[in-house]
Amino acid sequence: MTTFGAGGTGGGGRGGNNGNRPGVAGTVNTGGGGGAGYLGNGGAGGSGVVIVRYRKFCLNPSPPTSPALSAPTLSWAAPAYVPPSQTVTSFTVTYQAANDTCNASACGIYARGSLSTSVNVTGTTPAACLTNNSGWTCPMTNGDLVSGQTYYFRVYARTATTFGQSTAAFAYTVP
Repeated sequence: MTTFGAGGTGGGGRGGNNGNRPGVAGTVNTGGGGGAGYLGNGGAGGSGVVIVRYRKFCLNPSPPTSPALSAPTLSWAAPAYVPPSQTVTSFTVTYQAANDTCNASACGIYARGSLSTSVNVTGTTPAACLTNNSGWTCPMTNGDLVSGQTYYFRVYARTATTFGQSTAAFAYTVP
């Protein structure tokens, strides 16, 4: 009695055995080949799967360019990419305390709503932020800044419909 061979890796079917036995078909969705027949037909190959990868058209502005913190001024330039038919309407500056766990994103909004490409980060309260940054709204949604505490600031560009990608985080320790 002749024995049949096992299928190969990748979903290949096993071969047929004695007599007029066909080979076994390859496994579905693996693209594996069918097993050879023994005096009979070989098994059909398994169906395959095609995976196509393509870049998604980005609907958000890229991060503002050339960000820098020269205490007390955080500055930047316009993003390199803004989606077609959109324009930057304002910037948002966010902050996160060094000991906060916000999954690498900012926890609170420090200032927003201006097309200015710099902000003074020494204001520890909303009123002080407004005094230092004419034309901005300073909600400080995560609370007042505390002297001696380190905060991380990021900048985002905004359009009428989207919130763009952030710059790297810039550390600032409040005097």
